[in-house]
Amino acid sequence: MKYISYALFNDCKTYEWNYYLRGLYFNVRMNRLIYPNWRTHISVHIDVWNKYSEYIQELQKLVTFDVSIIDEPIERCKAMLWRLDVLYTKPHVDAVICRDLDAITTYRESLAVNSWINSGRIAHGINDNPAHSIALMGGMCGFTRGLLNIVTVSEWMDIKAAANLRSHGSDQDLLMTVIYPRVKDSIVITKNPIQVRDNHLWLSDLVCSFIGSAGVNEMELIRFLNNNDESNKNFIKFEEQFSDLMYWRK
Repeated sequence: MKYISYALFNDCKTYEWNYYLRGLYFNVRMNRLIYPNWRTHISVHIDVWNKYSEYIQELQKLVTFDVSIIDEPIERCKAMLWRLDVLYTKPHVDAVICRDLDAITTYRESLAVNSWINSGRIAHGINDNPAHSIALMGGMCGFTRGLLNIVTVSEWMDIKAAANLRSHGSDQDLLMTVIYPRVKDSIVITKNPIQVRDNHLWLSDLVCSFIGSAGVNEMELIRFLNNNDESNKNFIKFEEQFSDLMYWRK
């Protein structure tokens, strides 16, 4: 089984937080279309679960995804690494890609990921913007189970426990200082992947300016789902139920 892994925890302002909650909604739907043979996993902090469990559970009635509830103090960059924990905690994992909820899945991204999977290499990094200057971006990296032969379960847990993950970007610092040197001979770094218009899914590429972008054209995204998700009508009641987030239903 291959996983797309996210972390959901609240340490931001209200207008940003609402976007992450919508990102959960959009991504589980987009993943079903664009990564049909992958499974979505969300690591949710217990405080978020206690407040938004109805939202998450109602969404699970419409689209399949896994949830793990994390009960530990929030350190932002430590929480970022919950995404990679899937490789160490889920049985029979073939690969995991770590993604941000405020970045929406696109077809162009999936082509890059599939090319990496077919390469047989252990690690993957995507650079699709001049600001992407390192091989392993926290929300744009992926690993196969081959990483388990390089960094064991116990070693990974020890590394996380010992690391100082309080400062911004410290999760990426850990990936680059601890993981990258061990996988640098078995990594695919995809830079500015090309757009391929071989089926209707390429239209998903129009929702953002680059892979990993936190700036998404939500109306373009809604249009894509309306036109390309055959089950779109099943989500209307959900959007109406949570119209405080799904503002287009007010």
